Amino acid sequence: MGLDAVELVVEIEKVFKISIPNDAAAAIITVEDFYNVVEKYVEGRGYYTRADIEKTIKYIIAEFTGIPLDKITPDKHLCEDLGLD
Repeated sequence: MGLDAVELVVEIEKVFKISIPNDAAAAIITVEDFYNVVEKYVEGRGYYTRADIEKTIKYIIAEFTGIPLDKITPDKHLCEDLGLD
């Protein structure tokens, strides 16, 4: 996971007020992986639905990369498709 991806993880941790362990962060390859990891760590808080998580992560990725929201889909690879190093 490169610096851009690490910065993205840190931003998502701030927004959701969670801490993603390094091993879990290293396993994030696709946008879907991000959704799943964040969902796991906010579980039980009751104020984030899966739809909220997906929408928020997409907006953060779009802000970081400049990629339009409609191009950020669950199957996209953070490095290969979205250009995060």
